[in-house]
Amino acid sequence: MEDYYQILGISPRATQLEVRHSFRKLAVLYHPDKNNTKEGEERFKEINQAYEVLSNPKKREQYDLSIANGYSSPSAAQSIHRDPAYKRRQRAPYTQREARQSAQELMAEYLPIFRWICYVALLVTVTVAIDYSLPFEEHTMDIEEINRVYRTGRGGGMMYDHDELITKNGIIIELRDADVPYFKSTPSISIQQTLLFRKIVTAAIPSGEYKIRVAAIYGNLFFISIILFVSSLLGVIMRNRIEFSFNLSIVSFVLLIIVMFLLIR
Repeated sequence: MEDYYQILGISPRATQLEVRHSFRKLAVLYHPDKNNTKEGEERFKEINQAYEVLSNPKKREQYDLSIANGYSSPSAAQSIHRDPAYKRRQRAPYTQREARQSAQELMAEYLPIFRWICYVALLVTVTVAIDYSLPFEEHTMDIEEINRVYRTGRGGGMMYDHDELITKNGIIIELRDADVPYFKSTPSISIQQTLLFRKIVTAAIPSGEYKIRVAAIYGNLFFISIILFVSSLLGVIMRNRIEFSFNLSIVSFVLLIIVMFLLIR
């Protein structure tokens, strides 16, 4: 006899409310409209059969009695083999199918929470796109100094890493070694700054003959925002594929942290 309590993932002492709650959660997960596989169809039938019995107090009482009688019946007891070398084959606690079902059920339970990450990611990426598309503010700033920055090498010695241009109002811009001669020959710089996040997009010498990109989120790492937008959009749209949508939410969460770091950096 099938264990209806195990099928619904509840205790034999579960209340009717717990039975109904577990059934609804599993029915959504394995409904043919959302899980169009043979395993999903069989699982859906098992869930309905278990709920039909356990949701009816009289049927549940008869089922509990039959289970109790089955466990106490001498015919159900395991026979003792006379050969001491014989060992009865025991069933593994979880089959691969049961483990996969448990993982999917867990994903289905937490997916609504993780889907909010996709909504937040969509909001952030759209805001970044708007910030980049708006006209930039342009300012001219006087240079205070340009300092060399060193880092500790593998052998313990100091080695050159980059240069820092510091303006008189405290803004720091990272320069490469090739950029330094151009900015050392001028007392001021021209910068372009976004309106929303106040990120410095470019820095140039006053004549405009030499320009560098400053904000990585609006430069060579802009593709991260694009990937985040695509992954979060798919995570919101593809509701029927639970496992795929859940994994997209995790990817969106990681990319969202990277984008937020680049914005506050």
